[in-house]
Amino acid sequence: MYDTAKVALQELDNAQVFERVALHVLRVRFPELRITSSAGDLGRDAFGRPLFGKDDEVVLWTSLQRAWPDKLKSELVKNRKHGRQAKAIYVTNRSPKEITKENWKNTARTEYSVALDIVDLTELVTELESDSLRWVAELELGVRPLTPRRLQTWGQYADTLAVSLPGMTSAVVGRDAEMTALEAALTNSDPASRLVVVEGAGGMGKTRLSIEASRLVAAVLVADRVPCGGVGDQRVGVRGRVPGACIR
Repeated sequence: MYDTAKVALQELDNAQVFERVALHVLRVRFPELRITSSAGDLGRDAFGRPLFGKDDEVVLWTSLQRAWPDKLKSELVKNRKHGRQAKAIYVTNRSPKEITKENWKNTARTEYSVALDIVDLTELVTELESDSLRWVAELELGVRPLTPRRLQTWGQYADTLAVSLPGMTSAVVGRDAEMTALEAALTNSDPASRLVVVEGAGGMGKTRLSIEASRLVAAVLVADRVPCGGVGDQRVGVRGRVPGACIR
C-alpha cells in the first residue's frame, strides 16, 4: 500500500486504472465526460463503447508516458483526423511547468482548433486527498486508509484543551443570548435542524460555547473545525440528538 496519492500516481503503470481515476476526478466538473484515449488504442473506451461519439462536448485523454507531449500530439492528430471539435482534457501523472502547459494549450487552439486543458500530478493529488475523493485513491490506487478519528466526550475534550487553553473549565460569561439560541437549536425536533453551525472569527469562543451547550442539553455532538471562507474564520459544527455527548 502507498502512504500518499502522489507516490501511488508516480509509480502507477496501469493505464486503465489511471483512466478510471481521472474520470472520477473530472466528472465532478464534467458529468458527461467520456474517455476517448483508451489503453491499447483499440478504438473503444474503457467501457467498450466506440470512441468519438458525435455528440461529445468534452473528451478525456490520459497518459502515463514520461514523454507526455508525444502522446498529447498523437491525440490531437487523431482528433483532427476524425473531425472532432469537442473540448479536450489531457491528464498526465507528470509535473510539467506551467509555461509548457500554456504553450501546448495555445498549439491545440491555433493548430488543431481544440480547447485544451491539461491536468497534471499536482491537481490530481489535490483532488484525491479531498474528503469527497479520498475513497478513489484508496480503492483504485491502493493508498492506505486514514486512521479513524477518535471521538471524545465533551468533558474529555474540555480537559484536553484545558492543558493549553486557559478558561476551558471556568464558567461561560456574557454569552447568554448565544447559549439560549444554541440550546434551542439543539433541542429542536425538526429534522431540518439536525446540523447546527456555530460561526465566527477565530478565538472568540465557539468551541467553548459548543462544549457548554452540549453539556447542558446532553444532546450532541460531533464537531469539526472547517473552513468558513474568510482568513481566520472557522465554524464548529454541532449535530445530532443522540444519548450523551462527544466532540471530535
